Parts: sequence; structure tokens; C-alpha cells
Amino acid sequence: LAGDLEMEGFLYVSAWITPLFWTFDIGINFLTGYYKGGEIILDLRQIGRAYLKSWFTPDASVVCCDWTSLLMGVALDSGDD
Repeated sequence: LAGDLEMEGFLYVSAWITPLFWTFDIGINFLTGYYKGGEIILDLRQIGRAYLKSWFTPDASVVCCDWTSLLMGVALDSGDD
């Protein structure tokens, strides 16, 4: 893939930081208030419900692809030893 780059240094660190950041972001979205009809909603149950109905599915899909790609790469790299 992409010229068979070695996962070391900055590339290795960023490969782990990216899915960790976006996984953390999903959790934060369950705690982030939003505006509805000019009123700020801070109730965690309403926030969670709204997030699940809006961006959760695309966010979770992308994060799952990130983790799958990363873990498959790690598994394939460990098999090269």
C-alpha cells in the first residue's frame, strides 16, 4: 500500500494518535450541548439521543475503519518478523 511505507517515527505515532483522537471525539460528542429552537440543550439524555440520530453513524463508521486498518497493519507487520 502506498509504496510499502515503513510504519516508524512520525508515521507510526500519527497512525495511533488519529484513531485515538477520533474515538475520544465520539465520547465528547455525547457530552456536548447543542442549540434547538434558540435554546441550549444540556441534558445528557437529549444530547446522546440527538448525536445518535445525527453524526454518530458516520463518525463510528470512519473510526471503525481507522481502527481496522491500523490493527490489520499491526498484525501484518508482526507476521513479518
